[in-house]
Amino acid sequence: MIGSVRARCFTLLSAIAAALAWALAAPPSHADGALAVGNCGAFGYSLNYDNESTARRRALRECSRHKGRNCNVVTTFDGICMAFAVDNSGRCGAWGWATRPTRAEAEDVAVKECQEAGGESCRVQAQACEAPRTPAMTTNWITTELGPKECLERAEAVLKSAGLTEKLEVSGDSVWGEHGNYTAQVRCIAGKGVVMFLVVGPKLEEAQIHLQAASGNF
Repeated sequence: MIGSVRARCFTLLSAIAAALAWALAAPPSHADGALAVGNCGAFGYSLNYDNESTARRRALRECSRHKGRNCNVVTTFDGICMAFAVDNSGRCGAWGWATRPTRAEAEDVAVKECQEAGGESCRVQAQACEAPRTPAMTTNWITTELGPKECLERAEAVLKSAGLTEKLEVSGDSVWGEHGNYTAQVRCIAGKGVVMFLVVGPKLEEAQIHLQAASGNF
């Protein structure tokens, strides 16, 4: 009896370790930034937000917080650099912005845009760089008493029911499927009594929907 309990505990701990290792190996989700500009060169920007709408709201809030009037988002950026330049020769001077692959390029173009708008003493007031976009990954796991064959059959069935039927393939102890830009894997670790679920795609929210559709019906 004690041996049986120990065996079950070892199986559960192994499953948790596998799940944590898989989750920790996941690449970070993408991040978004935004730049908002108001009257007289007032500005605000955001960096490293999970989605564009949140990045926009934060940039507008920052612009308004610095007493900016009529603030509007002029650009969003992801995986590139942003720079904003203002003419320091007057209170309501010209301004310019740019997004480019490198910080130096963005700063140069922002200053030029400011000068072309009539600025006589344009200086960079803000600059920021976003990390390149990487896929979002979400994972889950459950326990099972199914054997290897039955587990793979169930995995194939749940991917089909979740609409992840593009390039459906059984490979080793896993079943793979796709839907648009999202790829799913269901892995049957029958020896440990564990089924692992993984979905990778551009947006975390959408990936989680596909994950729930697959794991929730297993």
